[in-house]
Amino acid sequence: MPPFSQLSARPAGGGTYPALSIRRPDRTGLENRRRRSRDTSRRWDDATGRRHALEARAPTTSMDDALRAGVAIYNDGYYHAAHDAWEDRWLELEEDTDDERLLHGLIQFTAAVYHARERNWDGAVGLAESASEYLEDLPAEYREVDLPPVRAYLEALESDPELIERRRPIALVHHGDGPTVADLEFGPTAIAAVVLAEELGYDEKPIEQARGYARDDLEAGDDGSRFITLLFDFVREDDHRGIVYQRLTGHVERRNAREEDVEGLF
Repeated sequence: MPPFSQLSARPAGGGTYPALSIRRPDRTGLENRRRRSRDTSRRWDDATGRRHALEARAPTTSMDDALRAGVAIYNDGYYHAAHDAWEDRWLELEEDTDDERLLHGLIQFTAAVYHARERNWDGAVGLAESASEYLEDLPAEYREVDLPPVRAYLEALESDPELIERRRPIALVHHGDGPTVADLEFGPTAIAAVVLAEELGYDEKPIEQARGYARDDLEAGDDGSRFITLLFDFVREDDHRGIVYQRLTGHVERRNAREEDVEGLF
């Protein structure tokens, strides 16, 4: 998917934008992306056989968790980042299915909002039009996402993109409420943590490792895992996120060292 920054560039020589559309990569590109995702989900050091607990977003992400994470990120005002919660699931789906059209439409919806806020009026109009086309034939409440307000807002944005300067974008509703990241359970929080790390300029690797350890601990019955707590704190604690990140990184380093020490015995 083209990055939002590319979509905001003015066309060479002036003039107006064509209708912008976020398109799926070709099949070769998609397979390469999936292969990279598998390779990083559980990576082994060929020299030592030590496992590095790096979990990519796609393999253990349910559709509902991905939807809720992206909705909450969007509702918290991270309009640029919200699409990252949906992109991996979108790329896995067969083209032109209802699920694919839902995610494609939501991705373009958030892009339209982002471009309107950047005052890229032509880009916002083109994306609003395209998003409407993807969402128009879906049921009113599909995958627990309330779509009529989204369609109405896209129609309004298409006809008057400057309305973004007169009122806030609508909130997205999922499972009957408009969640923010503070409302998320662990599954969506684990997705949101990686998305926000990327958006806010943190190294994603420790977050991905912490997510892997948190899931391992949950499977082992350790609901009080420090990794689970720190992932929640990283997502929710805006004012202390940097401190939480340092603590989380330290815990990851110690867990890595402990696992390597144990594996070195065999």
